Amino acid sequence: MQVEIARIAAEHVEGFHRAVDFVARERKYIAFLEAPPLDSTREFVMNNIAKGYPQFVAVAGGEVVGWCDLIPKSRPIYTHNEHFRDLRHRSNWQV
Repeated sequence: MQVEIARIAAEHVEGFHRAVDFVARERKYIAFLEAPPLDSTREFVMNNIAKGYPQFVAVAGGEVVGWCDLIPKSRPIYTHNEHFRDLRHRSNWQV
C-alpha cells in the first residue's frame, strides 16, 4: 500500500481524530483513553497550522493511518522542550 507523508491540513482533521482515537483506545502509546472531542482536535490542529508547528500525517488509501508532530510544551519552564510523537495506527504498512 502506498503511503504519502503530508503536512497536516484542515482536510486531515477528521482522519487525524480517528487515528488518535484508534491509538488511544489501545491504551498503550498515548495518555488518552479516547480521542478528545472532534472540535477540540480541530482547534488543536488549526492552532498548530497557524503557528507553523511541524505536524505531519501518513495517508494511505485516502485514510490517515498515522501522524508525527513536534509541538512545544505550553508551560514557560519547558519552552526549550517539545513533545515529539511518532505514532501509527495501522500495522500493515511501512514507510
